[in-house]
Amino acid sequence: MLTLPGIIQSLSTLADGATRIKVDFNEMSSDKFAELHKSLRTPIFITLSEGSSFSKEEFDFLDSISDELSGEKSQSKRLRNVLYLNHKELNKGTEDDFEEFYKEETEKIINHYKKKLPKD
Repeated sequence: MLTLPGIIQSLSTLADGATRIKVDFNEMSSDKFAELHKSLRTPIFITLSEGSSFSKEEFDFLDSISDELSGEKSQSKRLRNVLYLNHKELNKGTEDDFEEFYKEETEKIINHYKKKLPKD
């Protein structure tokens, strides 16, 4: 996924009903330009967000659709889903109290691995 800040300079409607968008981007590295160039004349998805960064909700949405597009879930998504099922099935929890449960369980996992680190 490539994220580039830019400014929409113009919009126009084509004869076939499609829309053309002209966007100006800040100067970019040759690596980013090469990645952008690979997408030339291929179908892409574009997400617009006003401002200088994505909100948490926008980032979560992008994360969820990237899983759908790739057909694979990240390890963190898989862990979250397993914890959700545990919370729902074993603890009879609700969606409303899942975030607190998730924080507690991930904190346990973090502390477990922190204890394994050598002490200075």
